[in-house]
Amino acid sequence: MPSTAALPPLPKPAKNYRYSVLPGFFAQSDPKTDEHTFPQHPARFGLMDDSDDRWKRFRARIQGLNKEARKKRLKSRVKFLLFQRHGQGEHNLAEQKYGKKLWDEYYSKQPEYFDPSLTPLGITQTTSVRNLLKTELTHSYPLPQLLVSSPLSRCLNTTFLIYSTLLSPPSQPQPSTQITLTSQHPHITPLVHELFREQYGDHTCDARRSRTDLKSLYPQFDYANLFSNSDELWKADEREPVEHVDQRVKEGLDWIWNRGEEEEFVSVVAHGGIVEGMFRVTGHREFEVVPGGFLPMVVRGEWD
Repeated sequence: MPSTAALPPLPKPAKNYRYSVLPGFFAQSDPKTDEHTFPQHPARFGLMDDSDDRWKRFRARIQGLNKEARKKRLKSRVKFLLFQRHGQGEHNLAEQKYGKKLWDEYYSKQPEYFDPSLTPLGITQTTSVRNLLKTELTHSYPLPQLLVSSPLSRCLNTTFLIYSTLLSPPSQPQPSTQITLTSQHPHITPLVHELFREQYGDHTCDARRSRTDLKSLYPQFDYANLFSNSDELWKADEREPVEHVDQRVKEGLDWIWNRGEEEEFVSVVAHGGIVEGMFRVTGHREFEVVPGGFLPMVVRGEWD
């Protein structure tokens, strides 16, 4: 049995949080939705309200729930989380080509799949999400007040490609750590966090580059939440236990909720293993999220 890999110590949250999903907002959370026929990139991100002012109504409902909780001094806050899975990577394509058994036993350990890039299909998938975002912005979609990415290249590239159309024109140079949106939108600084990386160890595709290399390749991101410059978590002969992934997901949510009440709309670009961990930590129904897909959730965090 592999031992549980140790994470660097994190500040203990001021509150002991518990998480649950609020139904009635998104089709993906509805038990009646058939995950096998549901589109990869559904209209409105799956929001069940199809009115023209849908996102204004959505925003008002989220803010209203939190206002009521504050008024009643309830120990709970609600946030909208959009979990985006990275677009198809070279490792996803290789697993399809060789099959899961050969992938797990041989190809997943090969150095050629270290921190792999997106495939042409993966890039196309990000374009589809970006176009959906552009459409929903015309209906007042709430841009994330907090944008978070896994430190693996396929997630950083996915994050950048989805939000790239919101960048200021190149003629207006910006600080390298800022993604600056057009004049009618606020600034977003994408934060990279170790807690949202894929289940690590054994598979070379789940080892990350050094912070130094990532800053050179993706200078638009903030890397303050990486635990170290080099990857000290990944081990060639030890796969991180699923229980430990769940611990990371829980700590990642604690980090989001601990940052403050003003960040009610959050986007996280991560991996299939992290999405599955979200199901277990929040109690969300299992729902297949393929590479390039996403999972929108309205999550309530409660504390003692």
